[in-house]
Amino acid sequence: MKEGLPVNNDQDYRNAWNKALRWLAYRQRSKNEMRDYLLRKGFGADTSTNVIRKLEEIGLLDDKEFARLWVEYSYRKLKGSLKIRWELKEKGIDEEIIRDSLKEGLPSEYERASSLMDKYLPPDYQQNDKNLLRKTVSFLKRRGYPNDAIYKIVNNFFK
Repeated sequence: MKEGLPVNNDQDYRNAWNKALRWLAYRQRSKNEMRDYLLRKGFGADTSTNVIRKLEEIGLLDDKEFARLWVEYSYRKLKGSLKIRWELKEKGIDEEIIRDSLKEGLPSEYERASSLMDKYLPPDYQQNDKNLLRKTVSFLKRRGYPNDAIYKIVNNFFK
């Protein structure tokens, strides 16, 4: 038998293993996502736990790596830290892992929000347009930026 493959002869376990591998082929997953997926597919809690444990042992399921990749992807999409934190919590990632992932040396909130404003604001916008200011604040809040970053952006882009 090959190294890293499940040693369980149970057909249910093998089916769950194959489903899990197929699902992981699309993108990395959190343990919680994998557990929910296997339970939705009709596999028992014990089978799901055993598959997840084996996936962790061989390095195919890792919440720290998942969170790191999710943060990098979200930063490229210019999402704010509040939204990223919420998304990771929804995916079942532990708060300590989220905090560590958000601390990594990636661009600051202000830099990302500023890049977003370069794309969002029309080239000929009026710096005293109150309606555009209101829309900009709402847009940045929906993207998950904290109030201090929004305040800096507003002070920089609007008078």
